[in-house]
Amino acid sequence: MSATDPLLLAYLATRWRVLDQATDICIGQTDGAVALLDAWAVDTAAIITAWNPASQPLDPAENRRRNARLRGDVVRAGWPLRPCVGTGEDGCPNAWSEGSVAVGGLSWEDALHLGRRYEQNAIVWWTRKEAPAIVVMTEGFAGFHAETRVSRSGPQMSIFAIKVWKPGEKKGGWFARFDPGPGRPPETRAQTAGTPSAAGVDAMLRSMMRRRVPMAPDEPGDHPS
Repeated sequence: MSATDPLLLAYLATRWRVLDQATDICIGQTDGAVALLDAWAVDTAAIITAWNPASQPLDPAENRRRNARLRGDVVRAGWPLRPCVGTGEDGCPNAWSEGSVAVGGLSWEDALHLGRRYEQNAIVWWTRKEAPAIVVMTEGFAGFHAETRVSRSGPQMSIFAIKVWKPGEKKGGWFARFDPGPGRPPETRAQTAGTPSAAGVDAMLRSMMRRRVPMAPDEPGDHPS
């Protein structure tokens, strides 16, 4: 598996703006995600797009037609939906902007079905107990098996931790990545012996960050949820 795949990093860095609620959904962050669940009075949600199947660019008009078909599928199933737009963070590799649909109240299996139906490499999934995570749809994407969930924690895309749940797992493993700057390869550390605590992941991030920006020992860091 690769925690440094450029397209995977672009997915992890994407911010989805829910257009008619002015709410942002970000990977690993719960505030906007829970607010949307509350607005719908549901316990699960997903963000899915029909744009650019398998990350292959299509004509904008064709992408709009595909998204219209996706919205039709959601309406016929009776799930609440909100239009949203996914946009990559500044400085993120392969950043893009594309139309998507936030869907509430669907099951895990339904979300997977829609992602596969519209030939996506990944979708976003979250619940009241789980922060938004990328769900790999295409076997082998970024070196992961299909249905693997990937989340992130960290102050910026060059210094962050990635959490990975293998298909069927309830507990994931953490990877930390540090980008030392132009002209030097990124460094990735993996925790292979079980799942470390939030404090352990934070300490790993701090160790990497000290190489770029000194941090006081008592300065709060970003803790995975």
